Amino acid sequence: MDFDGGAATFAAPKGEHDLRHNFTMDVWEPIEAALPYCLDPALFGRASADERRQLLFTVTGASAKTSDIVEAMKQRGLAEDVINAVTPMLRSGFPAAAKYAEERCRDAKAAWKAVTGETYGHKKAEDWAATAPEVDTAELEQMATQAEALKSKLGTEQQRLGAAEQCWKAWTTYQQQAEADAKAFAKLESLEKKLDHDQSDLLKWQDKVKVLEGMAGTGPRVGLVHDLAACLDDVYNEGDNSFTIPADLDARILAAFRQYEAAHGPLDARADPEAAAQLPEAIRARDLMQSAVNNTRRDIEAAKAAGARMGQAPKRPQKKTLAKSNRPSTHSNVN
Repeated sequence: MDFDGGAATFAAPKGEHDLRHNFTMDVWEPIEAALPYCLDPALFGRASADERRQLLFTVTGASAKTSDIVEAMKQRGLAEDVINAVTPMLRSGFPAAAKYAEERCRDAKAAWKAVTGETYGHKKAEDWAATAPEVDTAELEQMATQAEALKSKLGTEQQRLGAAEQCWKAWTTYQQQAEADAKAFAKLESLEKKLDHDQSDLLKWQDKVKVLEGMAGTGPRVGLVHDLAACLDDVYNEGDNSFTIPADLDARILAAFRQYEAAHGPLDARADPEAAAQLPEAIRARDLMQSAVNNTRRDIEAAKAAGARMGQAPKRPQKKTLAKSNRPSTHSNVN
């Protein structure tokens, strides 16, 4: 068989066949797809929906790409918002997109009728315009005056509302804090007693640490007290016997030395191992008492602040209900 641009052969009974043509694949593909349906037109009716769709795409050169469909809708003059609404539905296929577009079309016609009071018509809608209503200028001016008055009243009421909300917020916060403040303030007396006790213990441990530091040989032996003790010791022990110390003065000197050594250890004493062993525990006890004193002072300040807040209660809001009148609603204000 010869045809424009090529020839085909078929040999019976073996079925050997050959096809030659000078068409490009883009030209030959739709010819090849349509030929069976041209030889047997009834085949198109027996084909499935997918087969018919594939044939039509091939023969017409149509594209199922979203970008091509969007471009085709633009060429038809569709509005941008319509295109943006329909495009996502193309992911579900043409039938779903078409159904969605039909529903949007019905909704738009119904909305147009609701606004115009008329049945939608394509030609009618192009130049349809609403009939301008008659306007009573005097009534319009009166309404504008009333609107300004209402705006002014609205501003005033908004200020009142803001003040009422601030009052209510302050009262609510006070109520929420009142119980905790009362409990905190009730502890003030016991906290002050505890502070006195803790400070007394702190002084004892501070003195204890100083004594142990002196006995352990770690205490600082500098300052006026230590210098006087050293000078007095030199005078007492290194005299040339030309001066006799009166008995009462001698007793006072010895008493002063005993007090010094009790607090700082002997001037010439070496480190006391027992004192050195006790010193770390004494330092820890002193530091714990210092922490306890600091915490108690903090709690006392908090209790005093709670007591101050208790004496500064805000004004309690009063709920006022306006009596019913001929107005359509009843209002209530909280001041």
